[in-house]
Amino acid sequence: MQEIIKKLQEHDKRFDRHDERFDRVDKRFEQIDKRFDQIDEQIEFIAAKVSEHDDRLDKMTVILVEHTARLDRIEENMATKDDIKNVTTTLDKIVGLFEKKDQESTLMDHDIKNLDDRLEKVENDVKIMKPALGLA
Repeated sequence: MQEIIKKLQEHDKRFDRHDERFDRVDKRFEQIDKRFDQIDEQIEFIAAKVSEHDDRLDKMTVILVEHTARLDRIEENMATKDDIKNVTTTLDKIVGLFEKKDQESTLMDHDIKNLDDRLEKVENDVKIMKPALGLA
């Protein structure tokens, strides 16, 4: 009887060690899950910004078309130096906005690529971990 109790106690100790290992693995999964949540939030934020910039670009395109039509009318009516100066000033502002948006777009493209690379690495890590943990 004593031997059976001793064996049961040994098994209990083994189960405790296994429980500790499972707890560590569970904590690791929670950390990874939090990272995925952060990445999801970042992707959603970037997607919203891209959409916002698309809307702004559409509006700027409409403004540019309107200004082009105005320039055509001014040329037909022999524009004055003041008219040309006003149009030039407006176009300079628009070009500045386009350059700024182009720079922002370039930076966002880089950020999205970094996020995609990071997500791919995390997904690969998870694929490697699942078989090792007996989850796949």
